[in-house]
Formats: sequence, structure tokens, C-alpha cells
Amino acid sequence: MYPTTQDSFLQDKEEKSIFLTGMSGYVGDYVAKFLANSGFSVVGTYRNHFPSLVDNVFPVCTDFSSPELLAAPLRGVSAVIHLAWEHNFIGASEEDSSSDSLLTNNLVCLRNLLQAAEKAKVETFIFLSVRGACGQASTGFLFEKYCAECLVLNSRIPKKRVLRSSLLVGGPPGQNQFLSTIQKIVQKIPGLYPVPSWKEPLFPLHIRELVMVLHRMLRNASTEEGAVFHVKGQTACRIEEIFRLVSDQQSGASRIPLPRWMSGWVLRMIESQLARTQSRSPKIKDFLQAEGAFLGDGLEVEDPFFSTKKTTLQEIFV
Repeated sequence: MYPTTQDSFLQDKEEKSIFLTGMSGYVGDYVAKFLANSGFSVVGTYRNHFPSLVDNVFPVCTDFSSPELLAAPLRGVSAVIHLAWEHNFIGASEEDSSSDSLLTNNLVCLRNLLQAAEKAKVETFIFLSVRGACGQASTGFLFEKYCAECLVLNSRIPKKRVLRSSLLVGGPPGQNQFLSTIQKIVQKIPGLYPVPSWKEPLFPLHIRELVMVLHRMLRNASTEEGAVFHVKGQTACRIEEIFRLVSDQQSGASRIPLPRWMSGWVLRMIESQLARTQSRSPKIKDFLQAEGAFLGDGLEVEDPFFSTKKTTLQEIFV
């Protein structure tokens, strides 16, 4: 059971404790459970809804509006994993920007967290980014992630790790943004589905593999001060394969893809309809641009992070 007061979890935390932001989210729930079962004590933040109950996981309802609010939960923590992010794949609007600077709310919260972590003498800070993040990004979301990476790498924390991930799949149905968006699109046309125009191969990463990488980063005794890592799935596929797989799972039977010349128009029409009921929801192109490619500024994550067993496309989505 969870401790009932903030002081109680501060007294019970082990030496190897982790501060995890976004614990009640899609990725955070997986990370918290895996680390707790691996012998770590996890102090996790949540905001909108209470996370699931797990032994050795201590939830804290807090915000990041000032470093002082984060001082108590960061006490005695050896590492921070920062997952919390507003408006994933969409980017910040004018309302999401701080009134006293050009920083978005996401960047202000990250800055406060870094200042608090520096004061608490946290040894390791891991930030989850996306592979398409870069200084020349064409979308606000990717540029915002890149700015966040710069804040992390220029902090005074001894070990900084930026993890640029490819598109995540797997987990309970409905929790994954990418797959949920595809499901909403393919169910609009009975028996048919549109296919986006995207030529580059995709390397979807199962969430359990991302959690494995995070876990081994925490266990790694490397003394390198700052590093950027690119992590992707081991199975290459095309966007039409993902649409076909999701479409078949949605209906329980095979559907027919629309011709290329028609798919673009139909996809835009469906996404416009969805936007009227779901304000500021990501579009397929937002996910595909975030997939990005290895640009040379970082290291590809390879063995020993992954097992040598190759998986099929169907197994990736389970």
C-alpha cells in the first residue's frame, strides 16, 4: 500500500531511488512497475488522475511551477526520469507559453525540475525525447523537444542522458496515441482504409523494450557526462503495413486499401472531421515527422540493450 503522508515515503525510500515524472501516463505506468519490480524505489509524480497501486512506488501530486515545490520529493533521489510532457506530437500554442519569456510551459517545468535536481545533487537525469528532434525541425513539437534536450545537456547534473525514441507501440488498447489515431481513422470507412504517403521505413519500438533501455541506463556505471542516444525497434516496416494490421485488428477481417491518389484526400477529410470533436489532436503526419532519422548527433542503441531474437510485425503490436 502507499504511504499516507509525504514524510512517510521520504523516510522509507531506499538509497537507489528514482524520481519519475508522468507516472500515470502511458509510458510512466510501465516504467514505474518495471523499476519497482527490479528493486528500485520509485517516487512518481502525477497530476490528472491517481496512478495504479504498486509496491515500492510512492506517488506525489505536485506541479513544476517552482523548484521549491520539488525539493522534498527529490531528497535522496539518485536519478530522475523525465517523461511528463503536455501536447505530445502537437506542440505548444500561444496559451502554452510562459508570460515572462519565450519558453513554453513544458520548458519552464523542465527548467524548474533541473534546478531542483541540481540543488538536491541528483547524479543522473534521463530525458525522453523523439528521433525527429533537431534545431532545424519544421514543427513546434520537435523544436520544443530539441530545446528541452539542450536544457538537460547544459545543466550541472553530473550525468545527463537524452533518449530519442522511435514511435512507441504495444500496451493496453487505447493508451497509445499513435495506434489510437490510426484506429479512429480506419473505422470511418467500412471495408476500406486510406494509406498516408510516406516512403521512409518505420522502426516502431515496443514499450517494453523502451523500459528495458531505461532500466539498463540506470544500471550502467558509465561516467560519461552527457550523451544522446537513438533507440528504435529492430523490425523495419512501412506505414501501409501498420495501417493494414490495425485495420484488420479493428474489424476482425481484411480490408482494402484505398488507391494512393485517393488516400491523401480521404485522410485529410477524416482528420478534419476528428479535429472538430477532438481539439488539438495529433495528425498522422505529426507522428511520422517525429519518427525522424538518425542524424549523426548521438549514438544508436544496440546490444546489449536488446535481445538477439527478432520479432515479427504482429508480435510488436501485442
